[in-house]
Amino acid sequence: MSNHVSLLHKGISVSEQVEDINQGKGSITSRLSITLVVGVLLALSGGFMDAYSYIGRGGVFANAQTGNMVLLGIHLSQGHFSQSLIYAVPIGMFIVGIALAEVFRVFERSLSWQHVSLIVEIIAFLIVSTLTAESDLLANVLVSFVCGIQFESFRRIHGNAMTTTVCMGNIRTATQLFVEAFETKNKQKLKSSFLYLFITCCFVLGAIIGYFSVVQWDRKAIYVCVVFVSIALILMILHEKDKLNLRDF
Repeated sequence: MSNHVSLLHKGISVSEQVEDINQGKGSITSRLSITLVVGVLLALSGGFMDAYSYIGRGGVFANAQTGNMVLLGIHLSQGHFSQSLIYAVPIGMFIVGIALAEVFRVFERSLSWQHVSLIVEIIAFLIVSTLTAESDLLANVLVSFVCGIQFESFRRIHGNAMTTTVCMGNIRTATQLFVEAFETKNKQKLKSSFLYLFITCCFVLGAIIGYFSVVQWDRKAIYVCVVFVSIALILMILHEKDKLNLRDF
């Protein structure tokens, strides 16, 4: 009551207070909506990158490093040491991408570290678009490097911890939340479960788009990823005033 009287003395009416609260709620809703849109775009890009590198760049996974490790182990067991490098080097660059994203975060200045991550992704994609079939290894190295950056830079979507570059963790969490929602009748857990499945479906859709894009445009298809990531970057910059940060939600 005293706070209310104090605000009235300062010339702030009840209606103005309510309006400020509503604006705050609207800002939060808008911010979460943007994180979802950005998350969808990055999931599309994640699925696209895997399809692009596997179909268009010699059967190497960009995101699925577990698959690359299996193929690496198979070639090593067969004594195909030079062939194993095709899988070993992208795995290493995926790790380098994660490390670089952390460097961006630690040394963040005026420009958001996540913005820097997306800018680096776009530059890497543009370089990949210029590489011929003889440079498939370098192309896969760059794409895996980008995947590592994205994997580390964007860990949350709409308030939920999830990734846009791999699906296994998202599927596990979606299943867990679905079972818990069924047991506890918790509608929020059910909504979160569907969100995880939705992002997973976006990843699969990205792979489908990647397949048809490679069939249509071959190695130049990577420009589609440039479009996805550029739109995500623009949205984040436009909503900088809302302190948009996917990792902190």
